[in-house]
Amino acid sequence: MKKGLVVLVLSVFLAGGVFASPFQLSAGGGLLFDYGFNDLEVSAPLGAGGEYSVDNMGFGVWGFFDITFAELSIAFMGGPSGLGFPVAVDVDGSFVALDFSLLGKFPFSVGRYSAIFPLLGIGYNLVLSATYDGNSFNNPGELSTFRIQFGLGADFGISQTMFIRTSLLGAYRFAPRYLSDLADYLERVPLVSTDTFGFGFTFKIGLGFRL
Repeated sequence: MKKGLVVLVLSVFLAGGVFASPFQLSAGGGLLFDYGFNDLEVSAPLGAGGEYSVDNMGFGVWGFFDITFAELSIAFMGGPSGLGFPVAVDVDGSFVALDFSLLGKFPFSVGRYSAIFPLLGIGYNLVLSATYDGNSFNNPGELSTFRIQFGLGADFGISQTMFIRTSLLGAYRFAPRYLSDLADYLERVPLVSTDTFGFGFTFKIGLGFRL
């Protein structure tokens, strides 16, 4: 039964063209839009808690190298950023960052030169600089975030060697050091508890070339 199930699954994949080009290499690049936030919720007696937050909206360029079942990419982005506080006015500013991602992909052929593929992997947004109300953030690396990314991508063939790649990714964002250190400090206060979480999404479009 196990062998029969394996044969059936492989047959379905082969019929869908999943393994049509098991060692296809490609590379390219284009434009991206990225939005993400991280929150630190603080619970304290008598409603004295609140929420700290980091919000980034990035626009930039990206490049990728692809080998059928994996995509490695790097992006350069910048844009508006904001810091939120429980008992103070939110502070607006801007940021510049490098973004790295390594995604597994499982392509299904939908045409002679086109394919769609689910995506799952990891990413790291390395903040190089940040400015708020005209003042530089002393340690911008403390705003960097590690992410688990998931989504859907597609290649739209232009020719045998050229295609347009698009992808839409959601992400769970782990707390940057700025918020995790703040959470550790606040939890030293009796009866105070904290919770950190973050989400985001990324849209990419670019031109690719099969090597």
